[in-house]
Amino acid sequence: MNNIRIKGKQLIIACSILIIGVIFACCCFNLESVEQPTTATVGEEMTVKLNFGYLDTYSGDGSPTKLVNGIIGILAPKGWNLRQNATLTYTSTKGDGRFAPMSPTTLDNSNPGLTYSEAMMKNVGMGPNIVKDMEWVPFQTVEQIPFNNSQNITGVITIKIKPGADNNDAYVALGYVLASTNDGISKSTSFISNCASPYYYSAKFATLTLTGGSTGDLIDFINPQYSFIDPPKVLDNDFVTLTFDGNAGGVPSALLGANEVFFCGDAILEDGTTKNVCRGTKALLTKYAENQYRTTIWPRSFFGLTGNEKIVSLQYFITDATGAVKVGKGGSTTDPFVTRFKCN
Repeated sequence: MNNIRIKGKQLIIACSILIIGVIFACCCFNLESVEQPTTATVGEEMTVKLNFGYLDTYSGDGSPTKLVNGIIGILAPKGWNLRQNATLTYTSTKGDGRFAPMSPTTLDNSNPGLTYSEAMMKNVGMGPNIVKDMEWVPFQTVEQIPFNNSQNITGVITIKIKPGADNNDAYVALGYVLASTNDGISKSTSFISNCASPYYYSAKFATLTLTGGSTGDLIDFINPQYSFIDPPKVLDNDFVTLTFDGNAGGVPSALLGANEVFFCGDAILEDGTTKNVCRGTKALLTKYAENQYRTTIWPRSFFGLTGNEKIVSLQYFITDATGAVKVGKGGSTTDPFVTRFKCN
């Protein structure tokens, strides 16, 4: 009987700890609005304001307050280098302060094995963006913030960004996520009656057209393209995947429904000469879904470069086996797809 009583005590204690743990986690965020310009100029500072609310429904740990750091994640093109090109401050009903970039290696304990940046990409994603050359950059409050039970906190986060460190024009949806070090980028396993969402974070996206770049390139991160390369910033010694969508954005191309499609184009070299590859076995793209094709190439080998020869750009069409049907930029038969080789 004594053993049974001890086990019963242990069971009660374990259940109490579990209940306390669940209650402790009940807090909810609301990123109420994002005030972001719709246009900006490369290298010129732009200001974004995030209006937010935070409700800590229960603390459950027996203490009147707990201390946490607020987190803001920003999704932007990798080439913008936001850790060096963004500053964040906040004003709130709990006081004012600033954010600092989190270490890229800091792990989110609510997502085992993932950094905060990786957890944001996994759980929040990229919104309407389809080009993968983007990253979530997390920032956290320098000061810990005290929270009391059932305390509703409101405030404004001011973000100043110098966009386009890579000097590229862009059409992109920037992302913003609000969270805390208490729960990370996670979802509640219990019902939170006072919260509009079961998530311990809140995210929004806002589109931006960036101009004034010096490269002459516009990287469209949002709209479906008939053909693009991934990653978009490469040199001729990198492996690159070339993709073709015969029905991009629901707009049929001249190659809609084709069984086979081929690369046909020129590599423009640094000295102004060209190397041509047009159709044939090595130029065949693999069909992996209806109207979806891709191939991965090593440009130096694909175009037969030797010595110090260097590719600066590609100009190409996607064609059928005969070359009679071809698709270029925007579906044109005369305007080729153009990709510049660069590392930034």
